[in-house]
Order: sequence, then structure tokens, then C-alpha cells
Amino acid sequence: MKKLLRKSALLLIACAAMATVYAQPSKPYLVDDFEGPAKAWRGVGAGSFSVELNVEKVALNPSHNALKLVRAGASDGNWAGSILDFSEPIKGYSYAHVKMYRTNTGIPNLKVSDNLPSPSFVLDLLPVTEITIVDSVWQDVVFDISAFSENGINFVMVMVDRADITEEVWLQIDDIVLSNDATPRTAGIAAAAKIDQHVYPALGEDQQYSLVNNWIYSAKEENYAGDLLPGASGMVRAMIEKEGKIYFPDRGNRRLVVVDAATGERLAPVALPDTLFTYHGLSSTGEDSLFAAGTLAFNDLKLDNAGNALLGNCVTSQLQPFQIWKVDLATGEGSLLIDEVMGTDYSTTTLRFDAFGVLGDVNQDAIIMAANASAMEVYWWKIEGGIITAKDYIELDPVVWPIGDNPAPLANPGTAPQVFPLDINGGLFYLDGNATHPTLYDFDGNLVDGFFNNAALLNQEGVVLNEGHNGLCEFELNEKFYFLSASRNTVTTDGGRASFFTLFQYKDANKSFADAKRLWSLPDAGMGGVSNPYRTGAVSVSVTDNVAQLYIYVGENGYAAYTLTDADGAYTVDYRPATVSKTTIDVFVNGNQVILSEMADVEIYSLLGQRLATDSQVSQFTIAQKGIYLIKAIDAKGISSTHKIVIK
Repeated sequence: MKKLLRKSALLLIACAAMATVYAQPSKPYLVDDFEGPAKAWRGVGAGSFSVELNVEKVALNPSHNALKLVRAGASDGNWAGSILDFSEPIKGYSYAHVKMYRTNTGIPNLKVSDNLPSPSFVLDLLPVTEITIVDSVWQDVVFDISAFSENGINFVMVMVDRADITEEVWLQIDDIVLSNDATPRTAGIAAAAKIDQHVYPALGEDQQYSLVNNWIYSAKEENYAGDLLPGASGMVRAMIEKEGKIYFPDRGNRRLVVVDAATGERLAPVALPDTLFTYHGLSSTGEDSLFAAGTLAFNDLKLDNAGNALLGNCVTSQLQPFQIWKVDLATGEGSLLIDEVMGTDYSTTTLRFDAFGVLGDVNQDAIIMAANASAMEVYWWKIEGGIITAKDYIELDPVVWPIGDNPAPLANPGTAPQVFPLDINGGLFYLDGNATHPTLYDFDGNLVDGFFNNAALLNQEGVVLNEGHNGLCEFELNEKFYFLSASRNTVTTDGGRASFFTLFQYKDANKSFADAKRLWSLPDAGMGGVSNPYRTGAVSVSVTDNVAQLYIYVGENGYAAYTLTDADGAYTVDYRPATVSKTTIDVFVNGNQVILSEMADVEIYSLLGQRLATDSQVSQFTIAQKGIYLIKAIDAKGISSTHKIVIK
């Protein structure tokens, strides 16, 4: 069995440089969200503090943990809370935001320094006058710290209140953020959206990995029906996310349904013209006519690495035109990219394409692939300079499935297979059909890797994964490597779960299934058991800094957004989960010339990891020897990406 080094093209986006000492920082500063490694909080006065589960997960605060502060009854005076010291003053911020949930309407205090900025100012700060404290509700409480902006704050000390009362009082605090915006944070999700109440435990040696739900619509949560559906049953079979918006192709209404990725709020749809998925031909009377292309239009929607949105149809015969259109997500207007009648000479079997995969930039260089649901074969189209220059198909080793004592090869990958290319020049790709788990192949059709190398991943802690739904994504976060895939169909597993996804983490950049580990299944309770005969389990991931936004969709059962955070990264974050598009240095091959999309430092490795050559600040170079190489490109910000290339 072959083992190949590989890396996906997804990269982390570099953090913006911090402003100079006396300028206002461009981003808020997260003091603590109590989800990652514990910080050195200490108690003050007559009371106690502890990190505990969030008392009520709601839209404003869906996180798992919060810091609970208790002021003891009949305490000595009114001095009780907790303090976090900073190693050096934090400068340039005018407001402190603290999410609070308290058991009475007492007024909390904040202290940030022992250095009085002026005789007219006080050290014990009250919330800004616009804030009214409400009991038994999460709210964002804002404090004015502008007097300390220039010299900086030395610590954050939160006091339960300063009232003379004798009964015990407690509050929870969370997501303490410094900013230059006095506006309180709000719930920020659609009224019909819900919050997944499951507590996803922090993972990692230092509990640095956390997962929280931003919002969810699902049959399981009973908020996925009627107008909350993106389309009628069977009419919406794909999903993508781009620049903070989620798009669904609604075949029944010939439109793109659009959802705000941060809030789950439905936005205005984008109408699609009648000319999409049509072709000209002669009628029975010999007249030029317009015909529908394929069996099902608007069947798949994918995004290439340059942000181009592509719509594909479903064909169920070699004689039907398989079409892929490049579509403007703002206007719906499209241009035809692929219009292919495979014909009987091209395939000797019954042909059916339900979906396609793309890698690269279809305006420049890219590869598009489609898996045949009727045979173990994958078709591909090579695009160079925006033009299709080559096409062919690959006969695959039959997947030996199921894992067990008497495995049998498959005649086909099952219903509605998806294919996900990992190499623009023809290298590795995933195949995922309803008869298979995600399986990695090379361009010669050889099995490379998959769950057959670590079957234990399929049944851990009572969570049983099966091959019923199709969809996956590899991504990188903080130089760690992840695999998110649809992993259970609508048949319930132990605990009544159905229609869920699973997030795995690879050991290293080799991305070997043998060394992978399961992190969480999401939603933990599943999305529901409504029949999904077209097997869609779409995923989309957006990465920025130390945060990844995970978007998931199961046909007929729902869609949701989750935030994965790696606390090993920077602590500077925006108020809302970031939805920044992915960026990378693209690498192209023309003969033995290797071309980069921008100037970079380059390291060239063999497939076994031996460094062969290095160069500085180049945009192209030559490799004389034929073979497979790993190219590590490091941009001006020091962000590196690795690409596997083939010199033929």
C-alpha cells in the first residue's frame, strides 16, 4: 500500500501587525474566554472563584465555560472578586467588555490599575451609564477605561458588586475583551436559529482545542421546516461558504439561497437565469431549439481556490451533456465552463455524475474531477490558462469494503459519489460515495490511504461512523492538520444519533489515517433522521488566525456553524467569528518550470522528506529531473505552504 506525503492548499492567514504603542489597535484584545489553557486568575477578598460550565448557553454566549465569582454571605465589607495580572501594560484601548450572568441586579465593579490617571478620575469603575444590569440573563457589560489608554492597564479585576448586603451572591463572567467600541455585543443570530447545547470538552494536552456552536437549524432541534428550509425536499443538494455568506443551490426555484454565515439570518436570494444548463439542438421538425442539459440542473455547487463559484448538473447517461457553469454569486449570471457529452466511445459502462470537485483557479490553471456512480472510475478535465487542455478518466482499484474478515471489492462507489482533488497537476484525490468511507487515491487509480488503515476510528466511545453520507474537507490551523467529514447517515447509531459529522486531527503533515485521532462528532446529537436519498453531507471551512469556522449541511436534516479554536495561537480576535477567505501561494508546473503566484523563499524536498535544494525570493525555477517533489514556499509574512508537484 502506497504512503505519500501530502499537504492541502489551505493556509492560515497571518495576523495583522499590531499598531504602535500609542495608536489605537486595529483589533479587539481577548483577555480570556475560559476555554483554553487556564490563566493565572486569583481571588480577591471574601469569596471564591472557579471555571465552571456556562450556566445557560444562549446566542450571546454559546461557549462551554465561564468564570464563576462568589461573594460570601456576611462577608467582611464588600470586597470580593478575582484578578488577572498582565506581564506588561496593555495600551491603546478605551473600553472593556465583560459578558456577565448574575443572580441579582447588583452593580459589578471593574478595576484595571492602581495608578490614578488624574485626580478627577476613580480607580473602581462602574458600567457605562447606558448599561442596565439584568438578573438571570447573559449580557455584555461595558466599562470605560479610556483614562488608562495611554499608560495602559496592568490587570483586570472584576468585583461581584460593592453593595452592603449579607446574602451570598454569585455571577459568571466570560469573553473579556478590550476594544475601542463602546457598543455592547448582542446575540447576533437569527431569531429562529438555536444553539447546540452539548458541551464539547476542551481537548489537547493543555486543553487548547475548543469547539462551540454558533447556531443551528436541524430536524433534531425542531427548527428546520417550512420557510426555514433552503428549498423543497430533494431540491437542495450542495452548500458553499464565501466571504461570510452561505449559498445553497435551490433547483426548484432556480435561485441561490443566501444565509449570513455569522448569524444564520436568511438574506436576499440570487435568481439564476433560464439559460443555465441548456444547450442548442435541432427539434424533431428540424428547428433550432433550446433543450435542458442533463437530468437535474443545479445539482452541485463548489468553490475553487480563487473564489470562483461553479454550478454543475446531474447526468445519468453518456449521451447527456455534463455541464459546469461559472456563476457570479452577486448577479447569478453564468458562463459555460464544461459542456461535455461523454459518448459511448469514452466510457464502456453506464455513466452517472451527481457532483464534481475542483482545485485551483478555473480562470488560470485548475483541475476538475467527477466520479461515476455506476463504476469505479473518475473523470478529469485539466484547465490551463482558463482553457481545457486535456481530459481523461481513471480506473480505480475497487475499494475493499466493508472492513472485516470477508471483505469484497465494490462494483461502484455507491449513490451520489463526491470527489475532492488535492493536486492541481494530477496526484492525490479523495473519493467518497455512500458505499465507501472517504478513500484516498492517486492518479493511477491506486489506493493510498483511508479508514482501512485505522478501522478503530469508526467506532469510538459508542459513536459509530458509517459510509452513508458524502462530503469532506481537509484544512490546516496553526500548523496542525484536520479532516472534517460527513460520517453518519440518517440511520440512528447508539444514543439515537443520526446525520452527524466528525472532526479528526492528523498527527502531522504526512496526514496518515493510521496516526489520526477523532476529536468530536458534531452535532453530538446529530441533525436528524429524515431520509436523504441523495446523500449530501456538505462541509465548508474558513480559517483565520487561530480560528476555523466549520459549516455543515445534511440534505433534508439541517445546517449549522461551529467555531474551532486553537488557543496555542494569538489571543487577538474580533467580536464575531471571523469569516475571512482562505489565501495561499499557488504553485503551477509547466514542463519542468515551477511557477509561484508571488515571490517566496523556496525549499525543495523529495517525497521521502529529504531536502534537495533551497532558493530565496524567487517566483519561478526549474527542476530538471522527472519525479514527484514537495515544494515549501514561504511568503513575505513568514507563512509557509507545501505543495506536491509532478515533473513529467
